[in-house]
Formats: sequence, structure tokens, C-alpha cells
Amino acid sequence: MAHDLGSLLSDLEAATDPRFRGRLLSRGQAQSMVRRDGVLPEGAPSFDSFLDDDLIGYGYSLVSTSLRIIEGLEGADYNSSSSTAEEAELITTGLIQASYAIEAATRNRPGTEETAFHRLTAGAASHLAGYAARAYSLVRASRLSERITPMEQTLADLLMRSLADIEQRVQRLRTASALTDGALVVAFTEGSSGAPLGGGEGVEDDPVAGLGPAALLLTENYLAAVSAALFAIEREDDRIFVEAVEDLQLGLRASNDLAAPGPWWIYRLTRRVLEELAQTSIAAHIPTVPPANWSLPAQSSPRMRRRRWRYLRNTFVAALAARDRAEIDLWPSQLHVVDRVFNGNEDLVVALPTSAGKTRIAELCILSCIAQGRRVVYVTPLRALSAQTEQVLDRSFGPLGVGVSSLYGSMGANQVDEDTLRSSQIVVATPEKVDFALRSDPTVLDDVGLMILDEGHMIGPSGREVRYEAQIQRLLRRADASTRRMVCLSAVFPSGDDLDDFVAWVTDDLPDGLHREQWRPTLQRFGLVEWRRDHARLSITLGEDRPFVPRYLEAATAASGQRKKPFPDNQRELVIATAWRLIEEGQTALIFCPQRNSVEPYARDVIKLHRQGFIESALPDGVDLSNALMVGAEWFGADHPILECLKLGVAIHHGALPGPFRREVERLLQAGGIKVTVASPTLAQGLNLSASTVLFHGLHRGKALLTGAEFTNVIGRAGRAFVDTEGLVLCPLFEPTDRGRREWLELSNGDEGKALRSGLIEVCAALIRRIHESVGSEELGSFLGYLTGGWQWALPVASGETAEEQVRAAATWQANLALLDVGLLSIVGDDPTDFTEITELLAEALRNSLWERQLRRLSAGEAEALRATVVSRAQFLWASSTPGQRRGWYLAGLGANDGAELGQASAAIVDLTVQAEAAISSRDDDVASVRLIEIAAAVFAIPAFRPTAAVENWQDVLASWVTGKPLGDVGVSGSKHRLAVVQFIESDLVYRLVWGMEAARVYEAAQGNLMVDVLTGSAPAVIETGTLSMSASILIRAGFDHRLAAIAAVEDTDATFDSVEAMRAWLDQLDPALTEAPDWPTLGTHAAWLDFVNRGSSSRSRQWVRQTMQVDRVRWVSAPPPAGSRMRVTDGPEGGVRLWSPGCDLLGVADVQLNPVRVGVLHSRVVDAHGVVELLYRGPEDLIFM
Repeated sequence: MAHDLGSLLSDLEAATDPRFRGRLLSRGQAQSMVRRDGVLPEGAPSFDSFLDDDLIGYGYSLVSTSLRIIEGLEGADYNSSSSTAEEAELITTGLIQASYAIEAATRNRPGTEETAFHRLTAGAASHLAGYAARAYSLVRASRLSERITPMEQTLADLLMRSLADIEQRVQRLRTASALTDGALVVAFTEGSSGAPLGGGEGVEDDPVAGLGPAALLLTENYLAAVSAALFAIEREDDRIFVEAVEDLQLGLRASNDLAAPGPWWIYRLTRRVLEELAQTSIAAHIPTVPPANWSLPAQSSPRMRRRRWRYLRNTFVAALAARDRAEIDLWPSQLHVVDRVFNGNEDLVVALPTSAGKTRIAELCILSCIAQGRRVVYVTPLRALSAQTEQVLDRSFGPLGVGVSSLYGSMGANQVDEDTLRSSQIVVATPEKVDFALRSDPTVLDDVGLMILDEGHMIGPSGREVRYEAQIQRLLRRADASTRRMVCLSAVFPSGDDLDDFVAWVTDDLPDGLHREQWRPTLQRFGLVEWRRDHARLSITLGEDRPFVPRYLEAATAASGQRKKPFPDNQRELVIATAWRLIEEGQTALIFCPQRNSVEPYARDVIKLHRQGFIESALPDGVDLSNALMVGAEWFGADHPILECLKLGVAIHHGALPGPFRREVERLLQAGGIKVTVASPTLAQGLNLSASTVLFHGLHRGKALLTGAEFTNVIGRAGRAFVDTEGLVLCPLFEPTDRGRREWLELSNGDEGKALRSGLIEVCAALIRRIHESVGSEELGSFLGYLTGGWQWALPVASGETAEEQVRAAATWQANLALLDVGLLSIVGDDPTDFTEITELLAEALRNSLWERQLRRLSAGEAEALRATVVSRAQFLWASSTPGQRRGWYLAGLGANDGAELGQASAAIVDLTVQAEAAISSRDDDVASVRLIEIAAAVFAIPAFRPTAAVENWQDVLASWVTGKPLGDVGVSGSKHRLAVVQFIESDLVYRLVWGMEAARVYEAAQGNLMVDVLTGSAPAVIETGTLSMSASILIRAGFDHRLAAIAAVEDTDATFDSVEAMRAWLDQLDPALTEAPDWPTLGTHAAWLDFVNRGSSSRSRQWVRQTMQVDRVRWVSAPPPAGSRMRVTDGPEGGVRLWSPGCDLLGVADVQLNPVRVGVLHSRVVDAHGVVELLYRGPEDLIFM
């Protein structure tokens, strides 16, 4: 066999070479991408007429050879250390290329009798290669085909994780009358073994329709074996699994003896799929007992710890398996790191492509942490991403009774935020929220055992990046840092020294601190759509091939009087035309705009083009937009283009949209109701939106080409796991040029990640360059002489500059100084050390920092200049300020210049805030509004808090906002002005104004101003939530962020609660007759209200528990199974429950009434020789009717 095995390996290596048979696979994929319904467009490249047949033969040969190698290696287990990684990789390559070949042969062509079977084989091959999500997408259509047998249907369900459907099919078949011994004897003795039994083809719900007795026996054995194997995987029972595999082998031999190739392939593939599933199952990779090196609560006994871990582990696994698409296995990208997740608490940097499974790795880390009795903080860079992450984690950990809270509002940290950060088991927050809270009270993290930094590549010279770097350094320098795991996730980490330094920094020089893979669940293809006078040419890059559709789009003319110019007439119209062509082909499109101001014009153009008759509505029938339109009207007004565009099936999405509306849009996208999305740079920061195809409106932000990191993050959205087998990334060019093509190739062929240069180094380098320009020399001595010359950090004058250039240089200089100050103060903190000792303090604070590590890679002169800059600036700050000032600046998150501006106004701001809160308390709304406007004027005069949205009547907007009026009624004209109002509220009121108010408060507290003790936090709450009603404000901050609906709920019930605890009591006492009305609290917000109440209710009402129930009234079909036997349980057709063997032999009926809509996992076991049965249920206490 060794020689045969060697030959097989050589054959497979040759067959998987890209040049094999004249690049057969590449040619086949090229043909499949450009043809439509089996026909190549006129002018497209020609292909051999037998190419599809060659691909089918090639694909099956690869599958067969790969499986034969696996069988040859079975004695050694090809995935074990006794086989080489090269062999395993070669087998994987053979299987995935087989899947590609068979898919290409069946794609974009009319189906045949064999198409469903071929795609099922391709799906199984893909699954065996580790691409379970791709397998799911491949077999979706096959599963719905009428040309598919019960065995094929079951394999399709297995690949799609439709485990409940498998159970029901097996049970129907095992109880079918055609399967009685008598019926089979008659069929075999009086007719042909191939004659069909049952009701014949097309008989609804007949599991044996059209099957002859031989096929029926093969089917019965197959379905029973699959059912038993799945039961064994779920119950982690190796004995049952081995017996099920033996039954599959028996069926394989029988299929061969009966010369039944279809069943033979199904048996062969299914055995391997099930064995792979058992090896990759989540349960197989989560330890059954707490690892010995875990830090467990000292007050609990070893027995209690094991019991707690068993509950958390088994409930986590069961809840994932109970989802509509059962989630029972790990992807390759997760399998290679799962041992490190549980075998310790070491820090970890995870670098995986977008959609490659980072979140599940984070969830496993969270499971490990909460099992050790500690809390979790999950940091995300965007408020929108925080909201998405909260929903994902709540779904996974709600069944475990683990609460998930989120903090993603304004910059400051109020009492509710601090209480949440201090007490919630899992907190999802933006970096600013965590940073502000930690500056005020570092002890809020004392019992946090895990910090997850999502999109953790935010290192660089911007204000957010400098603060983020400083925040990580402070966390790493805490005395308790070794007790807290840090896990950093990103899809755009670079390669090389920068990444090495970053990983060493975060993991404290762990040799294996990085987990990096290029694996992703779907392929990606890149192409250009180039306009050529009256048509567009689509070309796609496919290895060495460039398949193309010569006339992918045609110019169209409008009906008389609509417009004179043909469509498309510009870049935006070409992108829209391309999106609509993709929709016609059954795809979804995500249009990426590098600049946010390019997003909304798409809404206006889509509306215009629809009115002109160029495009039809893209909204599928039956999609309910009412909630989104109702919420949108509250913010924009009912006639805003964003809403009119949504009615046509196009969603506008960017970070400046109000949270309630954005979440309604995201619900529509997740439900598949929207086919076209137009998104802003928010997409490049990790927001979880995806589509079949990503279209680029442009490749530049301003004059600068997109960075490789931005491009990588955006294209990661092309190709939806469990929907698409591949993603397409297209760049439409209305005016194609050689430069445009080069830039596209540069981006699409590159693998550049986000630069990970220390922001402190970048900022200091910019300051040093300016000093060099001023002194006219780059010599170190000249620089150091200038630095120590008592110059007070004024702008160094450079000769030959114009006045205008000097103004720009001064602005840049001051901005960099502010960043350096923020970095220094953030890292050093509020230490009162005298300026004579600042050098030593700074060296200690920066020890082993990213700054220090990257300085070691520079020349001695460069490193000395950078260190001198930092030390000189720190000495200047400490010499020119008091400890109280520095503490105030540190707490406020500001540098010296902005901090000094704040210091001039902070006392007045605090005084006005006291007056405003007094008016709010007495419900003197007029006075409260006036004071809040005065506060805003004072805050907005400080450079750090100046508004970014251009709203002339901002005072009127603020007054309308805080008094609870619909923003759609604010007196502005034009959609751009309405959007500016929304942006002003989201960015300038909720973020900057609240930050400024909180900054004034903490600064004055640092100066000893006793007035801050009077503040209650109601004024920032009013600004943040948009209502002077404190009860409504608490409701909004608690998670029901539909502003007008929250106000209505409070007013309808005359609520006066003033705390979260009182709010919960109010919720418990609400009259169901009121709250169950479909238009309560307002029309269009009832579903959101129910979601809030369900999330906000006691987590124990959703927590899964293990329940047992003994039943002694059982009618057994024959003798009871032996004591200890495990059984399946289903509801009986006429009451009671049916008891089944793992392979779905009907064993008996138990006389007990259970809740038929329970959501948990139920099975049973035989207790004793008398046939007493114990029901074993894991779910949210819904086993029986209450």
C-alpha cells in the first residue's frame, strides 16, 4: 500500500497544479463567471464545448483520489502527528479544487438531472476541505430540488446543519408502512427489487415515494446511521458514534454490491463528513473539566467549580446547537487556536481576514473568563459596531445567565456608565467610554479578567489612536496586568517588524502570542466595469485568465421629456447601473464610498433615476419597512431622500445616522430584505455589513489613494458566509484611464495591512521635521541645541515660508503638540511627581511600550532625538503647570493648550450646569433650555469641542432636541440641512458637548471646586438623550433608544422613576392591556419595545437550566431498553412524547404533556429495568406549560 499511497500522492500533487491540463480549472471558472444560462455573451472569449464534462470528470477524480489517500492513511490518521502537514494540505487542496471544478461545471447553466447531485458532491468536498460555510451555500439550491433522493436530501441537510429536518425525515421513514418486514418481503418476492414503493413520485410527505425495496433498505440504513452519529456527537458518546460509522460502512459495501453509484457516493462522503464533524465539533475542543492552570474563585470548592464549569460548557454548546442553523463545529481558523484559549490565560493577538471567525474565538475566550468568576470588557471602535457586538454576545451568553451591557454613547462616563462598567458581567464599550471611566476610577477593572480589543489595529498619529495606544500602555503597566488576559483582534494587521513589536508589546514578549491565518470562508474575485461610450465591459481577474463580458451594460435613453442624456452619464450612475445588473442576476450589492459626503447623493440619484424610468424598485415583495420609516421620519422628516430611497430597496448607511434608525436598517439587512446598501468609511472600521458584491464608488479619499488596510477591511464584506460561494469586488470606471487601472491593480493585488507605528513616534517625528526645517540642518547636535534653548515650544520659524504657509504650519504644529501632550499625560497619568523627576517617571511609564520597542529599531541618532523631544516636552509641561492642572487635563483627556482653554471656562460651565440641573429638577423647561444653550456656547468656544456640523441655527436645534420635539419638525429646509441637524446632534451635542461638560466637571473637581459635588448628572443626560424628562432619559439610557416612544411611554403611565432599579420596578408593574397594544408606546416602535423589555427582564428568565423529570407511564413497543440507554424524545401526534433510539427506532410512548414550543434541547435515558424514563432537558425553564 505504501507504493500505491505514494503514487496517489504524486497523482494528486500533479492534478492540483494550476497548469494541469492546460489550466483546466482556471478556464472552467472563467467560463462559468461570464456565461448566463449556459450561453456566452457575444464577443466573449470562446471555450471548449466539452469543458463542463472535463470539469466534472476532473472534480470527481480529485474527490476519489483524496478520499483514497485518507483511507490509506487511516491507520495513522492523516491529521495526526504521524502524517505530514504537507500530506494534509495536499488532501485539502485536492478536495477544495474538486469543489471548485464541479461548481464551475454547473454554474450559470440550465440544470440537468444530475446538477443537484453534482452540487451536493461539490458541497461535501468543500466541507471536507474545511469550508463548511461554502458547503452550505453550494447545496442550498440542491436541497430544494425535486430531483433529489432522501439520502441526498439528508446529506444536504447535514451540510446545511438542518439537524431538526434530518430527525423528522428519519422518524417519518422509520415509521412508514412500506418499511414493515411484511411489506419488504412481498416487495422482494413478488416484484423487482427496483420497483418503487410508497405513493410514487410527487406524493407529499411520503418519505419512501419512488423508492424500490433495495433503495429503501439502503436509505433506511443510511438515515438511521446519520441520525445515530449526530446524536452521538451531540451527547459526546464515542460508542454510539463508532457503531453509526460501522453502519455507514455496511451501507457502502451494500451499495457497491448492488452497483448503486449514487448511494455509494453518498455513503462514502457522509462517513467522512461525519467523522470530520466529530473531530471539529465545538464540544470536542472545549475541555470537560476546568484546566488546572485556571484562576478559579477561592471561595468555591473543587466540586462546585467542576459543576459550574460543566453547566457553562454544556449550556454554551447546547444553545449553539439549538439554533435554526445548528452551530456545532469550529472553522480551521478557530481550531488552530482553541487549545491556547483554554489552556491558560495568556494574552493573544488574532489576525484573521474579515468574516473568518474572530468573534467565535472571542466568545470562547469569554467563556473561559466567566468560568473563572471574572468579568469581561469588549472594546469596539464604533458605536454602531458596539451595538452589533452587544446583540451577538447577548445571543450567545444570555442562555448562560450572563448579562451583556453596552456603553457607546457620549465621551463622558456618567454614574450609570460607571455602575455598568463596574458590575455587568460582559460590557461592550467604545475606547473613549472605557478610557474616561478608567481615568476617573481605575478600580472599575479590578475584577475584569479579559479585555478584548476588537479592530485592535488603531495605532497611529490621530487623536483617537494616540489615546488608544496610551490606554493600552496604562493597562499593561497596571500592577494587576498579569491577572488579566488581553485579546486583540483585527483583519488588517500588517506583516514585518511593526507587527512583531505590536504582538510583543501586547503579549509581554510571548513567543507564540500571534495567531495569524489567511483562511476565509469564501473566495474573492476582482474585476473592472469600464464604460466605453455606449456600453460597459466587465473584466474579471482569475489567476492568469481575464474573462470578460464585452457588453455587460448598455446605454439607455429616457422616455420623451424625462432627460436628454443617456443613462449612465457619470460615475455614480454607472455604479448604480452595475448594482441593478447584479440584482437582476440574484446578487446583493454593497456600494462603498470613501468619503461620507458621497453617500447621500446616491439616495437622490436613485430616486431620480427611478422617476426617469431607468431603474425599477429593488425592494422585494413582502418586506415590512414600517418601523424603519417611522423611526426615520422622527429624525429626518417623512419625505427625506434617505427614506424615499429605502422604499425603493436601497439602504443608506453611515456612522452619523442616528442609532435607532441605523439599527432598524441593520435589521432589514440581516433579514435579507434589502438588496443594495450604500455605505461610508464606517465600513472600513469593522462594521459588520456584507453582500455578494462590493462596488467601489471611488478609490480616493480626497486626493489620497485608499490605504491597503482600508481596502482590505472593505473588500472583506464581499461574499457572505452561508450565502455566497464567492464574493465579487468590482470597480466601475466611467472614465477609465491607465492610472485608474494601475491603482485598482495596486490595491487588489496588494496585501498591505494597517501601519502599526507608535503614534508618539509619528507625532514627535513631525515636530522634529519642523525643527530641522527651522535650523536648516538635520544634525543631532543642532536639533538638541535648539531643543534646550528655552524656546517655550513656539512654532519654529522656517525661512522662505509665505504667510499662508506659516498659518498652516502653525495649525499643524499646535495639533501635534496637543497630541503629544495627550499621549504623555495619558500614559503618565496624574502623578504629582516634581518636574525634576519627570525623566525617571516617564522612562518607567514607557518601559516595554510600543514606543520603546520601535525606538530600538531606529538608528541611535533618531532614537535620541525622539527621546529628547518627549523628555523636553514633559519637563516643560511639568514645570509650567500645577499637579491640580495636570490632573484636570488628564481626567478630561486633553493636552496643555486645550486644557488651559478649558481651565478658563470650566468654573462658569459648572456654575451654569448647576443652574440647569436645578431647573430640570423643578421641570422649569424654559429656564433649563436657556441654561443648556449657554453651556453649549461656552463649551463650543473651546477649540477641542468646536462643532463639526454646519448648522446655523444650532441654538434652536438644541432647544428642540432637549424638549423632546421630533427632529423632522425642526425648521430647516432641504435634505442636506436635515442631515446636518442629525449629524450636529449625534456628533456635536451627544458627543462633544457632553464630553466638554464632563471635562469641565472633572477639571474643576481636580482643582477642589466643591460645586461639582452638587451636580447630579441630569444635564448631560438631557443632552445625551434629548428629553428633559428624567424618567424618559433613564429609559433611553437603559437601552430603549427610541426617543419619542420613550417619552410617550413615560407620559402615558405618569412615570416618575429616578433610577434604573425604579425603572425595572415600573416595567414589572405595567398593565399588559396597555403594553401589548400594537401601537404602544407609539406606532412603529412596539417591536422595539418588546425587544427592550425582553432584554431588560431578569436574565434568569432567559437563562437555560438543566431540568429532569421521571416518567413511569411508558408504553414500550417491545421490552424496555437496558438501563442507562439514551434516547431521543419528540412530541407525539396525539399527546404524550415518543421515545426513539439514537438511530430513530420507535421504542415507546411516554404519558406526559410537554410544551411543544420549547426552545431547549431534550433527550432521555432509561432509569431501571422496569422501564422508568428520565427526561433530561436543557433550556429556559419552558419544558412544561406553567
